[in-house]
Amino acid sequence: MELRPDRVLTNEELDQLLASVATEEQVLTYLNNPNSPYSESDGWTFLSQVLDSREENIRGEAELYDPLVAFFNDVLQHFASRDTTTRTIIKTRSDQSQISNGLNASSSGSQTNWNQVKRALKSFPGLCAVVQGGRHFPTTVQDDNKSGHRNLETGPTYEICGSPIEVTRDDIHDDDVHLRTQCAIYARKCFLHQMGRRFVFVPLLTEKRIRLYRFDHGGALVSPWVDYHENPAVLVRMILLACALPEVELGANPAIIWEGDERYIVIDDLGITPIENSDAVQPVRRRFKVTEAMELSRGICGRGTCIWRVLDEDGKECIVKYMWRAVGRTPEWQLLLKLRDLKGVAQILGRSEECSMYSIRGFTPHTPFPNPDRIACFLVLESYGSPLTGFKSPLHFLQGFHDAIEGHRNMWEVGVLHRDISINNILFGKDGNRVPSHGVVIDLDLGVFFNRTDSLAEVDCLTGTHLFQSIHVLKSALSQNPTQHPILHDYIDDLQSFFWVFCWVTMGNEVTDDGTRKPIPQSSPQLSFFDKDNQTAYELKHYRLLQPDNLPIHPSWPATFNTLKNRMVAFLLHYYHVKEAQSRINMTRGSLTIPSQFHYNTFLGYIKDAIQSFNPGIPPTPISADLDFVAYDKMIAEKQALAEASAPPTARPSNGMPSTSAARTSISADTSPLLPVTSSHRPLTPSSDKGDIRTKPKRPRILTSNSNS
Repeated sequence: MELRPDRVLTNEELDQLLASVATEEQVLTYLNNPNSPYSESDGWTFLSQVLDSREENIRGEAELYDPLVAFFNDVLQHFASRDTTTRTIIKTRSDQSQISNGLNASSSGSQTNWNQVKRALKSFPGLCAVVQGGRHFPTTVQDDNKSGHRNLETGPTYEICGSPIEVTRDDIHDDDVHLRTQCAIYARKCFLHQMGRRFVFVPLLTEKRIRLYRFDHGGALVSPWVDYHENPAVLVRMILLACALPEVELGANPAIIWEGDERYIVIDDLGITPIENSDAVQPVRRRFKVTEAMELSRGICGRGTCIWRVLDEDGKECIVKYMWRAVGRTPEWQLLLKLRDLKGVAQILGRSEECSMYSIRGFTPHTPFPNPDRIACFLVLESYGSPLTGFKSPLHFLQGFHDAIEGHRNMWEVGVLHRDISINNILFGKDGNRVPSHGVVIDLDLGVFFNRTDSLAEVDCLTGTHLFQSIHVLKSALSQNPTQHPILHDYIDDLQSFFWVFCWVTMGNEVTDDGTRKPIPQSSPQLSFFDKDNQTAYELKHYRLLQPDNLPIHPSWPATFNTLKNRMVAFLLHYYHVKEAQSRINMTRGSLTIPSQFHYNTFLGYIKDAIQSFNPGIPPTPISADLDFVAYDKMIAEKQALAEASAPPTARPSNGMPSTSAARTSISADTSPLLPVTSSHRPLTPSSDKGDIRTKPKRPRILTSNSNS
């Protein structure tokens, strides 16, 4: 498990974190209580019986569980929770004391050298602080193995885990990496089972010491080890911090509420007001009923994206998305506002206030945190259909694929570059969508906005979904030459990502007799090259562009898909070499205005010709992969030079924002005479701005009224 470097808390920072949980007087009252397992003369006594009766050989941490459960519950009962919930400390299932070689921690027999035993990482902690009866944890938990609700006596569940509690022995000498990784596993389980959770405390105890981990999407905060026999008040305060605070102060998301078995998301919606007017907006309280948990990030660090399908107050289906963006990145909602009403792009319906990760850490740092702040926000989006793997026919796939690329072009032409095209970020449209489209591009988490004069973003192998990254993006991880101007990430890289999505679908799915899909296992050799390290993936993808026969589309797909594949390969391979030659040129979006019009029209023209092949009334266009790209590029350059010579000094609107009118850009060109030609000298089908497949003859509609869902 990869984690960013810990931030070790200073003693002063730990004191800040613990100060609010109880006053000094309250803690002393507990410690001086005659019934308390603490006295000034004897110190803590809750482990005395276990430690006094310990055999010479070490038997592991399991023997500490029962006295710790009793002690923790005693503390919770004395202080009581600050809300209406019930807090209980329980043991996990007994098999959690297993180690990797099969020995049980309570095994009898010859003395075990625990320093030589490689301890396995566990799925459950030794103890668990359970939260019941509140608003932000479910009141009932479904049994994973049978219908009905789970009895907590059969073991804890992460759905209602307020804090995992790890127990070990000082004699075992686990190193800090092992302990941190083990605690991170528990925290990750909480994030996965409690979608939208903001942070997780994990106390770690031995028979002598305690330390506290606090995991959020920026990494781990780690307290120093504290000898709780010498500092008894710290032990009481850490128990209260990790187990007794109100639900939200334990890390539960205040916007996510449970009512019986139903989950709701309640936000103060700021609507779709532009940022310059947002201060004057009065938020409206919105309540969404969750019908499906669709997606969540699997790691701790990073964006922590969660997506739910929901119903609004009127019963209309929409999508709620929650994520933590890094400070410095353009908020996704700002990009979506720029793209409103454009075809092929996800449409925003509303958004919440933003929340800083730093602001909820509970203390003022003495030194800067090692990782940048992150900002959380809920977005409300239109609901769309399935990813492209959910096609209903080969034609249905092509139509969704085409309109998604058209959406990408619409984004580019108002200054937004997506940078994360993947199979999960292209969805089929639905009937009733605000802007009708067979396919849409979603998820602009990594998107960026450029003015016409801005330099494009440097290629970064960490940006995007690895399986679908272009070979330029993959190559960026292999060599970093500071003396050479970097290759820049532009729309061509995203078009190549669309191509790898095309290969993923057509190589990884068989078309059945009814036109739908039958998945091929992802372990298939045909798909294995997608999921390799950067060096191998770069080499294999480059080789397959050079030898497209090594990209075998499943034979159940129509022959036109092989033709389309070969045309896209020729295009992408040519512009891979063009970008290599231009690696020293500092490109701007404005300098690519004319070329991008030609390139999108050509690429979309390939797909339109494939779509047209399904219309038996019109013969297919003769195909040749031997396109004269040299002449094509020369004509584009001439058109670019002419446009630049006639352009005014600035082409930006007076308000400083890119135009979203029907005119695609301030510099436009008639691209139809300049499209590449086949060996038979017939022009490829030009792309119409209106998105029609052809203007003549008009073909009958292939799909039914609801078939684009």
